[in-house]
Amino acid sequence: DAAVLQAVKDAVNEMYSPQLGLWDQTNGGCNFSVNSDGTALQSSYKETRQGWMVAVLEHLDRIEKGAWTQKVTDMIGVVENKLWQAPLKGYVYRVTPAFAVYQTHEGPNRALVTEDFVTTEAMGIAGQVLEGASS
Repeated sequence: DAAVLQAVKDAVNEMYSPQLGLWDQTNGGCNFSVNSDGTALQSSYKETRQGWMVAVLEHLDRIEKGAWTQKVTDMIGVVENKLWQAPLKGYVYRVTPAFAVYQTHEGPNRALVTEDFVTTEAMGIAGQVLEGASS
């Protein structure tokens, strides 16, 4: 369906829009969230769930041969080289904007919590998108 395909392409292109701020121009990868009007950018952390973009970008690249190749390559690089936490030998749920282990004060009595735990969700997402990756 041409209308659905155009809507997907528009949405993906908007994700990379500097005005929206979702794509991190400095470190790569996607910030956590932003309102659709570009306000309230949540850039204090990133999630491994952004890895799902590999599948979307690869699908677009199959439809429009070569038009999305660089974005596919960049996103695979984020999943393989930035989200992967080598010291932990796995993928964690959240990372800092520079892809380090995330820390928050969301523990009991606002205690510091270091989110250095590998999750099945994060590992599964990375495994699925990299298994299908064209790299």
